[in-house]
Amino acid sequence: NDCQVIPNTYLYEMQDGNELDDSPFVILRKLLKTNPKATHTIIINKNSLQKAYKVLAFWELTADPRIKVVDRFTEAHMRTLLTAETVITNAMIFSDIFVKRVRQRFVNTWHGTPWKKMGYAMPGGVMGSWNVIRTLMMTDLLVMPNTYTAKIFNRDYRLAGLYQGKISTFGYPRNDVFFEKLSERQLTTLEKDYRNGQSTILYAPTWAGDASSAGDATDELTKYLHTLVTLSQHFSTYTIRFKPHSYFTE
Repeated sequence: NDCQVIPNTYLYEMQDGNELDDSPFVILRKLLKTNPKATHTIIINKNSLQKAYKVLAFWELTADPRIKVVDRFTEAHMRTLLTAETVITNAMIFSDIFVKRVRQRFVNTWHGTPWKKMGYAMPGGVMGSWNVIRTLMMTDLLVMPNTYTAKIFNRDYRLAGLYQGKISTFGYPRNDVFFEKLSERQLTTLEKDYRNGQSTILYAPTWAGDASSAGDATDELTKYLHTLVTLSQHFSTYTIRFKPHSYFTE
């Protein structure tokens, strides 16, 4: 109660602090232009700090005084969580820690279109959905990529008739990158670091099932390996990039 909510402050957490990407990061970059007086705190796990700073450098934001990167689960993290006027995430947030305060706004962009069972539609979904439902019930603005996804969330997380926030289906901010022109420096960086003159295949499977660690999902990991081996055999002249779901990165 001693920590007052500070106007024009934003906190961002993406994929449990493992990433600096997706729609929340696009919103941050947009706000830097449209709301130049706002300040932004990005929550990142220690083992992802180097990757996060590389992303900031790509967008020439490393030295921007309005942006602060904070280690996850530190005192600075908790203090910012208490005082940020707007909290933005693309998943669940802090499990049993975060409780939105009266003067706070909570924006959840989620992170994909569900071509799989979710919520109550999953085996064991009644017990497994508690944290997602708890998070959604605190959400003031739920950003959906399309009406199909909004329908799935309303049905499979039992939001219909209970959810008090706003559901927007104007599309994902992250997709704006396909319509924005990158600078010559950014294009050169992408070519040098990721293509190097070769055609490139990106394999980026989503998370499937209930496992939240690699030890619980040997079948899933075996499938990834089989796919990568098959790609390398059939496309030997290509650069193959693999981006697993953050649960499987380690």
